[in-house]
Amino acid sequence: MVCALLCGAGTHTTPTHVEQPGVSRGDVSHAISRLFLDWRAGYYARRFLRPASPPGDAAAEMAQKLEIHAVLFVIAHELGNIFMESDEAFDAAPPDQWGGAETLADSAAIKLLIRYAPVADRYRSAFAGALVAVRIFNCLERMGIHFDGMHHPPPGIRVQLIKDALRNELGSDFAYTRYSVGGLAMDEYLESVENQLAGQTTATAQTAERLSARLWMILEAGSGKLMPPDRVRQQLVMALEKVPEAVLRDVGANFRRWFLDGSIPPPAPNTAPFDPTAMGETLRSHLSQFPAPAQSFFLPA
Repeated sequence: MVCALLCGAGTHTTPTHVEQPGVSRGDVSHAISRLFLDWRAGYYARRFLRPASPPGDAAAEMAQKLEIHAVLFVIAHELGNIFMESDEAFDAAPPDQWGGAETLADSAAIKLLIRYAPVADRYRSAFAGALVAVRIFNCLERMGIHFDGMHHPPPGIRVQLIKDALRNELGSDFAYTRYSVGGLAMDEYLESVENQLAGQTTATAQTAERLSARLWMILEAGSGKLMPPDRVRQQLVMALEKVPEAVLRDVGANFRRWFLDGSIPPPAPNTAPFDPTAMGETLRSHLSQFPAPAQSFFLPA
């Protein structure tokens, strides 16, 4: 149900380019928080039966894929615990921020999922599933659920280590942004839920990686004709509003280098070829409408 609620947000476009409107981000976060609270109160079985979805429902298909990859991450983590010492592909020291077998198993899981990720959806669903799985455990811990074992990193650190594992595998910020866009969106939704469950503000940190992912998704949809130009412009402007200037500076420098100056890094191993031309044209066509001071950070030198 968490995956279904996550994938109900925003607007989905079917293969025939028919838009299916979703619900607002705030409503999604509230619904997921309610789901966890009701589960703790024992209402889950009565109140949250899985609804039947018509064939071709874009949100339902996305939710099913996300759920599968979340479960695959959990399985891959356990396989990592078993096999990482006998497979040289998993023979790597855990990140400096945290040691222990569980962190190494997370790293092994990311390697395993990427190794066998389907070409048609290279990395994106695998990474989104990993983040959703860990964020769900985080939400349960926020409600006082304690899991056995003393070797898992604290919730916030574990999420960051998984992100670092993917970035290290892909080798560049460009590749990481390209393949993390869906996962980072889900991650932000569930961070808002975690905050709600902890009685804190639902606001989430507007980081460079999140803004990069948001802009990438908009430009990708615009360049692929999945979103009309007026909507692309609206979404870009909304994404750039109320963002710290330091974040705008970092993201602007990257997008200018990748899409306007033509200085993208070489592709990561085993990734599909990528031509940034169309996304660059989409970005350039909307630059004049960017709010200040964002425009100055994105304009070519």
